[in-house]
Amino acid sequence: DLGEDFVIDVETAGREAPMNKTLIRVGVATSEGAWSLPWDHISAPIITGMLKRAKTVTAHNAPFDLNVLEENDIL
Repeated sequence: DLGEDFVIDVETAGREAPMNKTLIRVGVATSEGAWSLPWDHISAPIITGMLKRAKTVTAHNAPFDLNVLEENDIL
C-alpha cells in the first residue's frame, strides 16, 4: 500500500479507434514526484504494481484513461 494518492495520465497512439486503445506513454505522480514513462516491458510491471498498492487513484481524464487501462488489462 502506497498510503497515498497516485495520479495517472495515459497517452495513446491516436484519437480514433483502434489507435486510441494503444497505450504508448504513462504519466504518474505521487508525493515523491512525477514521471512520464514509455509504456513497455520495463515500466508496465512497476506502474501496475503502484496502481494496485495505491489507496486512491486519480486519473487526469478518468473516463478515457480508465477505459484505456481496462482495455489493456491493467485495471
